[in-house]
Amino acid sequence: ATIAAAMIIAHADGEADVSERKRIISLFRSNPTLQAFSAEDIAREITTHSHGFDLDHHSAFERARAQIVITDLSNEQFRALMHICLSVLEADGVRHPAEEAALATISSLRPWGYR
Repeated sequence: ATIAAAMIIAHADGEADVSERKRIISLFRSNPTLQAFSAEDIAREITTHSHGFDLDHHSAFERARAQIVITDLSNEQFRALMHICLSVLEADGVRHPAEEAALATISSLRPWGYR
């Protein structure tokens, strides 16, 4: 779910750049909640989502959104997801309006608030 959210942000303004992908990997490596995922798992998920966004942005967005919605995230996990999204948004030094809108969309996927 966290990679799906990060890839929504990374692709919001068009194509994910290298700095955004590197930021996702480094954030997973540094976050205690997410360190259980291997570098291979992270890279595979990034590649899968990137390929989907390259083929059909709308369908890839809907699949990523659904992945976030169906994952039963704890408060700590959702905070980590949002932190990574914000960091990806800032990775290239430009806060694009489409990325800001994507961040708001992701935040709204948890309408019941934190548990």
